[in-house]
Amino acid sequence: MEPLALGPFVIPGFVLHAATALIPAFVAAWLWTRSDGDTRKTTVDLLSTALLIFVLLWKLGPLFSSPGLVMEEPRLLLFGRGGSTGVIVGAVGAVIYLAVSILRRRLFATRLLTGLGLFAIVAAGVYGGVAIGVSAASAERSASGERAGRPAAPAFSLERLDGETFALEEARGGPVVLNFWATWCGPCEVETPVKKQLATELGDRARFIGVNLTTSEGGVDSVRDYVAEFGIDYPIVLDTRGAVQQLYGVRGTPTTYIIDAEGRVVHRFMGAMSYQDMMRRLRPLLDAE
Repeated sequence: MEPLALGPFVIPGFVLHAATALIPAFVAAWLWTRSDGDTRKTTVDLLSTALLIFVLLWKLGPLFSSPGLVMEEPRLLLFGRGGSTGVIVGAVGAVIYLAVSILRRRLFATRLLTGLGLFAIVAAGVYGGVAIGVSAASAERSASGERAGRPAAPAFSLERLDGETFALEEARGGPVVLNFWATWCGPCEVETPVKKQLATELGDRARFIGVNLTTSEGGVDSVRDYVAEFGIDYPIVLDTRGAVQQLYGVRGTPTTYIIDAEGRVVHRFMGAMSYQDMMRRLRPLLDAE
């Protein structure tokens, strides 16, 4: 799902997708058990605690997939995404909690167990239905002329921090990662170790470009000092007029675009990136090259 911008705040697409599935699932379980107050309370308590366990373990995902980066920047656990590893660990933890709670407390009431089952069925059904709908929309865009539903990335040319010029058209022939950031952005700072490692590992196989939102900065010197302080060695370009920010519809930072070798947008996401998720998105493009 597409992210939702509410003024300066941005709700990531995966959060909207999860909420779309979980809210009706909770309502269904609540309605199923509403005739028995104790069963309803127990069902809601179990599901709420299981969801909390899932979220907490999911947030620890970077610790399991990229422990070195987390040791370098512990705030990745706060701002970063849990990734697929976090989803697996969180789901296992939530299921174990539910199983242990049911066995220890001998919660074998039919209505409670069917309520939990109904929650799982509704959540899975809605989540899958939304995923299918998104895929169908992508296929429809593809039929209208966009390859695999990928819109063309707007062309631009900006001055680099080192005085050279970067033009997006010159990067054709290989994947490009555009990371929109600012020195005052906390999550941008947190994801810096991830960006540096990705840029180093990608090497010549893909271009990693940091697009600084210079109109929001105190000046170019502050950007230069920031780059030196954090040892950023990938190219930084300066959006001094905010034109590229408008072209790409950037409403929050950090926002990252992955562009394929033909100049089409493959992925867009907001918030601090994780190494695992980025490589999962980039690997098919690198293998294709």
